[in-house]
Amino acid sequence: MTPTRFSLSVSFKGDRTYLQSADIFNEIVAHTGAMRGLSLSFRHLLSHGLDAIDAGSCDDPSSFPARFRGDGVKGKIDLVISETGRTISERIPYDEEAVVQDSEIAGFSISSRSGGDASLMERIVALNKRLIHQTLKPGKKLLFTNVILTELLPPDAPLTLTLDAHLGSRLFRSSIHSGVKIGEIAFYGV
Repeated sequence: MTPTRFSLSVSFKGDRTYLQSADIFNEIVAHTGAMRGLSLSFRHLLSHGLDAIDAGSCDDPSSFPARFRGDGVKGKIDLVISETGRTISERIPYDEEAVVQDSEIAGFSISSRSGGDASLMERIVALNKRLIHQTLKPGKKLLFTNVILTELLPPDAPLTLTLDAHLGSRLFRSSIHSGVKIGEIAFYGV
């Protein structure tokens, strides 16, 4: 069973001054064993140490900056993410261009056969950013808002993301496919 509260081990990537959604997702999945019905949503950027807390133990789960849900071998997982105030000093190199190097854009879709050594979530996030920047050219920084995945695929699974909707240059929603639709991802432009 997942403990009521646990710390997430995350670092800044490249020159970012915020924590990357893919790293938070990967850390929670590794800790909980979540494999299906996965979702992660953010209300704002996170830049300090993080704890994951069982949402059922909180008075108001909607007041937290992020939330993760999923199903694992031990049942349903519902966690809120809390910033602890701990300073994050570790920074690791990150080459987002290498993650999308094998990608191809056709219309409003982007496909990638394997994505090198990146995790599934790193690939989804990086591919969606590239798709939006190359097709719509919003001229804004794109921030992760949420992702929903029916199941956790292997990191090197073939992926296609299709930009399904956008509200000007403020909100972007894409579907995620690997043969069949496996989820959705949304970004916000600032």
